Amino acid sequence: MKAYLDLNLVTLIENKNTNELLQYVANGKLHYQSCVDMLIQKEINKEAEINNSWKLFVESIQDALKLASIAAEYNAKFKFTSFVDELRKQFLEKTKSPKLAKSIQLVNDGVYSKLENVIVFETVEKEICATMSNMQHNVTSSIQKKLIGLVKERMISSATERARPRCEEMCPFCKVTCIHYAKHSGKHDTLHQPGGITGSCWSKDHTLFEKSCTRCHGWHWVWGQGKGHTKCA
Repeated sequence: MKAYLDLNLVTLIENKNTNELLQYVANGKLHYQSCVDMLIQKEINKEAEINNSWKLFVESIQDALKLASIAAEYNAKFKFTSFVDELRKQFLEKTKSPKLAKSIQLVNDGVYSKLENVIVFETVEKEICATMSNMQHNVTSSIQKKLIGLVKERMISSATERARPRCEEMCPFCKVTCIHYAKHSGKHDTLHQPGGITGSCWSKDHTLFEKSCTRCHGWHWVWGQGKGHTKCA
């Protein structure tokens, strides 16, 4: 990830995007979040994979409907209940989504029991399948934004440390983010950059400060806040 962050800064330099470059080097957290978002969006925008995933999803739903229809036809007495139960089971097995399976509910068993001998489940299955075949899958900007947020939430909550994004805590002086993973234990750590990159300067002549936080800490130097920038004494 560090290499990708550096490459992004190099690209900004080559494209002469000075304002964005200065904004990112002065705020490591913002830069990291932006790069993570771009990487996730890059995956979302792979149209071939998106279309293939949507096709597989539609086929899974259609298969579930067909099997539920067969189960209902073979149940002489409780056709509708059998249809719904089998549909829930197949949704869970084929889509691996408990939320989708639980969304199939009987509102009032008494109402449906009167329709056991009326509903033609094969017709229902075919009509729904035909409708789904004509459905289009469009990823709008708002959906992309929501998907990026969901992916990041899943990454942060991952039990595997390497699957988590980087900790977003920044060094208060040079503004570089912590190198550890999110929700790590122990102290923060980072690879510090010269203070002048974020606008820090010497208090005497106001020239940009070329030292890093690590070296200054070893020399026991102190910093003070000036007008709009940090000064090193």
